[in-house]
Amino acid sequence: MRSAPPRPFGEYVLLDLISRGGMAEVWRARRHADPAGPLVAVKRLLPALAADPELLAMFLAEGRMMSHLDHPNVARALDVGHVGEHPFIALEYVSGRDLRVLSERAASRRESLPLGLICYIVQKMCEGLDYAHRCRGPDGIPLQLIHRDVSPDNCLVTFDGGVKLIDFGVAKTADAEFKTRTGVLKGKFAFMSPEQIRTEPMDCRSDIFSAGVVLYELLTGQRLFQGGNEFETLRNVLERPVPVPVRLGRRLPAALESTVLRALERDRGRRQQRASVLANELGRFCSHQDRPPTPDLLGRWMQRLFGPELERERQEHAARQSLPLGQSEDAGSP
Repeated sequence: MRSAPPRPFGEYVLLDLISRGGMAEVWRARRHADPAGPLVAVKRLLPALAADPELLAMFLAEGRMMSHLDHPNVARALDVGHVGEHPFIALEYVSGRDLRVLSERAASRRESLPLGLICYIVQKMCEGLDYAHRCRGPDGIPLQLIHRDVSPDNCLVTFDGGVKLIDFGVAKTADAEFKTRTGVLKGKFAFMSPEQIRTEPMDCRSDIFSAGVVLYELLTGQRLFQGGNEFETLRNVLERPVPVPVRLGRRLPAALESTVLRALERDRGRRQQRASVLANELGRFCSHQDRPPTPDLLGRWMQRLFGPELERERQEHAARQSLPLGQSEDAGSP
C-alpha cells in the first residue's frame, strides 16, 4: 500500500494505491469536496503510455464505453478526463476481492467453493455481460460491446455479496474510434476464445466461452488451458480436448456439467448464444439447491474468508483520511 500522504488530483484526493498493471494504476480516492462521501477508484494511464496515441485512445474509449453502462453487476464509470498530463477514469469503488484472490484464499484454507456460490457468482457475471452486450448508446444504436478479457481477475465479489464485472480496457464496440493493431491479441490467453486467438471477427459468444473457462476452473479447481508458455497456452485453447470434470475428480450434476461444457464448445454455434442463456441455466441450478445462494450468504462467506484484513483495511483507511495532503498531482507525476 502506498505510504505517501494523500494528494489532490483534480477534484479528487488520491488516498492509496490499489494496484499497478502494465497499462494503468488504480487508486483509492475520494472527492475533494465530499470527504465523508463514498470512495471512488481512480484509474490512471501510466505516464509512459499516455504519449502512445492508440493506447490513449483505447484508455479513453474504455471510459466512454463504461459511462454508458448502468447495471448492478458492472462497475460504473463516474468521470473520464485529464488532470494535467494524466488521463484518468473515475469508477465506483468496489470493496471486495477478485475471483482469483477469492479462490486462492479458499484453497489456502483447504476449502472448496460451494457449488451453489460458484454458479451464483458466474450467473451474476453473465448477467452483467448480457447487459453490456445489449447496451445501446445515447443515439439508441446498439454498441455491440464485447468485453474480450473475461477472467477471474476482472470479476469482483464484494464483502456484502455483490458481483461486479470490471476492466473493459480491451473491450471493443462496433463504433470503436480506433483499430486494434493487426494480429495483436488483447486479453489473458488462457481465457480467450478460439476465434479471439485466430483474430477472427467476434461477437458476444466469445465472452461466453471465456465465462465458461472461468466456470470450469472454479468448479474443478484445475487450470483448463494454461500451458508452460504463451504458445502452448494458445495451442491448448485451440486444440486440447476439454476433460469432463469427473476425470479431474469433480462429479457434477448432469445439467451443470452440460452447461459448462456447452459454453466451452469451440464451434461458437454450439455454445449458448446469449450470456443471458448461460445466466439462466446457472440460475436454475442455484434455485434447486437445498440452500439457494443469496447476496447475504455470499457476503457472510466473504466475511469469513477476509474479515480480519477487511477490518485492518478500514482502520488504515480511517488513519489515512486524517493525514495532511501532499503535493498536488497537477504539479507533476508522483
